[in-house]
Parts: sequence; structure tokens; C-alpha cells
Amino acid sequence: MGKKILLSLSVFLIIFMTFLCFGKSYYVYSETRPAIGDVNVDNFIDSIDLALLKRYILRVIRDFPADDDLWVGDLDGNNSINSIDVNYMKRYLLRKIKTFPKEQIYYTPNPSATPTQIPKYTSTPTPTQSNNYNDGYFPAGTSKSELISKASALKVSEVKAIIKKQVDDHWDVIQSVCGFKNKEAAYAFFFGMATRESTFRAGTETGSGAAHAFGPLQTAETAYANANPNYMPEENVPEMTQYDFNDYNFYDVGVSTHMGIRHFLHFARLAQEKYSGKDVLRHGLMGYNTGWIDGSDESWIRSYADETAALGVWYYKNNHMSDDEFTWDTDPRVDRSDPWSFYF
Repeated sequence: MGKKILLSLSVFLIIFMTFLCFGKSYYVYSETRPAIGDVNVDNFIDSIDLALLKRYILRVIRDFPADDDLWVGDLDGNNSINSIDVNYMKRYLLRKIKTFPKEQIYYTPNPSATPTQIPKYTSTPTPTQSNNYNDGYFPAGTSKSELISKASALKVSEVKAIIKKQVDDHWDVIQSVCGFKNKEAAYAFFFGMATRESTFRAGTETGSGAAHAFGPLQTAETAYANANPNYMPEENVPEMTQYDFNDYNFYDVGVSTHMGIRHFLHFARLAQEKYSGKDVLRHGLMGYNTGWIDGSDESWIRSYADETAALGVWYYKNNHMSDDEFTWDTDPRVDRSDPWSFYF
């Protein structure tokens, strides 16, 4: 009698589950692994996971509570954990998406399937770097004196083209960190930096030690890997190659521009921990200028960061995005009434 009751109950459960799943798909998953996105393995995907993911990207932490960092933290399934995954987590928590892209790869929609083991996933995260891009502008092996001389001879339009190429090559991370509406806004912003730092003189070299800088963006030694070990590490922009500090990488205008943009994004990501909107850029610029996102008084922020934005807007609004025309710091032609309105 007991066996008949148990059998009847089993049949009822099967029919009931079939009714619930009729016309729907569910994702096959493994009970031996945490859910994708549950980086602290507490069986919830929430703001705590987002905070941990951000700290991981910024290298504040090196490991998640989960055993397999890449399984839980790589939300788009491209074998790396970066700012794109942070954005997917934000969209998931805001209910803009219902699943992460990697779930479409490793969880198979099947209305009649039974739980199965998820395919093994690479366990060691590796930074996504721009090694496929040719960041050098002059041939490898060009001497230091030639690199300086050739950079000094570049036209403003040529420097603009170098900056635009770097923006194009690294648009995903630039747009993600900075929030630019389009590439033209990003071009203009970095043109403003090149104006504020060097007035587009690509062969400009200044300072010594931590203040030693070269190129149109005046990229400092501190931006490079394997420079002075006392410099604070800049490991929070894994989407872009951090070149070693040597004569070619420092004095080649293509690499120095690449490193200048990466250097700025490093500080902008630090600023994202405290600020939002235009203040990410304002304080990112102050970090670029002083080495610290905070500590500068408001008057200096206006004369450096806000001036940089206003100079950038001048290029866009006056259609000087590809020619040899340029402006300069304190140029009376520049409208400074609302320097950041163009970007947001």
C-alpha cells in the first residue's frame, strides 16, 4: 500500500512540474558550482557582489570568496574579468537584463532536460590587453633622439589622428569609464588634454622622476610598468597594455599617447569609487595632474579640469576635429560658461 502511495505521489509531481514548465525554457545548471555573478557564494546576486566585482577590477582585492574567480566574475564569457562585466552586473541588478551573456553559453535552454554538469571553464583570469593593436607610431628600434625629433615635427592634424586612433582602438573601456555619448566627444576631451598639457607639441619633454613626462598628453613615468618601484602601481586598466618603461615606449608618440589615455583611465576608475558623472572626469584629470584624485582646491580644479573640458569642446563646436587648428589655455575664444554640458 505504501509503495502505491509513493508511486502515485511521484506521478503527480511529474505531471505538476510538466504543467509548470509547459511552453517555457529553463536553464540547466550544476549544483556543484555557484551561480554566475554570485562572487561571494551566498546564494544571492546583489549589490555586495557588484561591490566585490568593482574592487576586483581596481585590484583592491585579488580574489573572490568563490573558489573559481573566473567562473563567477566573467559575466560575458570572454575569459576575462573587466569593466564590461561590472556593467552587466549593474544592468542585471537594475532589472535591465534577466541573464548574463555567459549563461547563454554554459546553461542550455531545454524544457525537458535534467540537471547536468556544466562544461569545465578556464580557472585563471587573465587581463584583456591590447596586444593586437599596433600602438607604436615610429618603427621599433628608432633611437631616442630620432623619436624626439620626429615627434617634434608632427603637425597638429597628425597628433589628432594619433589620439583618435587610440580612442577607436580602446573605445569600449574609454566609453565605459568616462560615459561619453560618442567617439567625437572622447576625441574632443583628449584634444583638450593635449592642449592643456602641451598645446599639441608632441615632442615636449618635462620634469624628472615621477614628474618626468613626454608627448602631447605629457604622460608621466608613473604610468609605465617596471619603472621606479616606489611609484604606485596602476593595475586597474587591464583592458589596455601597460608598457614597460624604456626609451622606445616612453618617447614613441603612439605608445606615449596610449599610455597617457591609460594613465587617465587609471585615475578615473579610482574616482568612480567616490564620484559619478562629470566628477569622475574632473577628479580623474586632477589625479592625472597631481597624482591624487583629491586634495586640490576647487579653484585649481576649475582652472585645470574644467579648462581642459572647455578646450575640448572648442574643437568639436568649431569643427576642428581633423585639421591643424588649435586653441590654448586661457584662449578668449573658448566658451567656459558650462564646460561639461557637451559630454552628458
